[in-house]
Amino acid sequence: MRYIIHKLNGEEKLAAIAAKYHTTEAKIKELNPDAHIFRAFPWEPFTVGWNEKLKIPVEGEEEKISLETVKYNKEIKYRCEQNVISKINGIIQNHANTKQEFVVKKQQSPDNLIVNTELTDNIIEIYPPQLTEAMKLLSDLELVKCNAVLYVDSETGKMDRILNHDEIVKQWRNHKAKLQEKYGFIRSPQTREELNKFITLAENQIINERSLIQDLNTKLFFNLLFDKYLVTNSKLFEPYTKKFQSHLFENTKVNFTFKQEILSETEDKVNVMKTGAWDKKENSLATVEKMYDEKYKPFIKYKFSDYSYKYNVNYIINTKEHWIETAEVMIMEEVINNIQIGISFNLKKIE
Repeated sequence: MRYIIHKLNGEEKLAAIAAKYHTTEAKIKELNPDAHIFRAFPWEPFTVGWNEKLKIPVEGEEEKISLETVKYNKEIKYRCEQNVISKINGIIQNHANTKQEFVVKKQQSPDNLIVNTELTDNIIEIYPPQLTEAMKLLSDLELVKCNAVLYVDSETGKMDRILNHDEIVKQWRNHKAKLQEKYGFIRSPQTREELNKFITLAENQIINERSLIQDLNTKLFFNLLFDKYLVTNSKLFEPYTKKFQSHLFENTKVNFTFKQEILSETEDKVNVMKTGAWDKKENSLATVEKMYDEKYKPFIKYKFSDYSYKYNVNYIINTKEHWIETAEVMIMEEVINNIQIGISFNLKKIE
């Protein structure tokens, strides 16, 4: 999708911005999932926060890039390991360990940056073992979604387009047919309904290119790999705000404020500690309490206490070659003393 950048100097109404550029509010929101777009009250129009840079869709054909002409001039391998632990009242409910290996290729030119990601190994272990079949479904789906050829935004370093989206859709349709054949024996109406929900959700995510990009960006590997360091060495370590999906509450995004501290540096490499915490000014504790009361209190029983969501990253980037070298991520989201999800993620470049 082609777009231009609209920079705000103060708060503006989303409807006025859409009218100015002859587009719709829905299209702007779809193109800017992390922008601070809010309603002070449910009956009021959407407002866009201070100092945002909005991507505004514009009519016209996108630049067509033939994959046959892409010549990758850099290639690297990464290994990632992720542990996810869920606890209720301090007792472990489930634990998942994922190990992945990616081959990443880049074509860098004065005009554009194209990155090819290939998931070559995906190993998942989970406790309790009853969840193994469900995790196998997710693991197989990752092999469809994560083999992508991505056009990178020249300003942000984020994923802008999926150049092989048609091929991914084709692979998904083949995969869906195999799933339907494999599980055709299912007689339980409830189990069949759950399988159909999974297939429908995956289909909606993959068929829509913007939805697939948003989904990839929720994965820690893609979120770390695609960032501003890919396209510039300027203003990499300034404070910033960003939205992240809650792990406890579905369809809920939480505003984070990040601070960055340079721990050490050489001519070519920089080691940075990034510390993020949920922004209490932008997130209503009363809303979190209401969601807790609806989803968790009926079986946990204990009343809402307090909410915490922390996100810390220690990473090294090569500013000469524009690669991320290593990263250690720690995420902790919890309604304190009641329910907790902890995620540790390690990424390293290998030979």
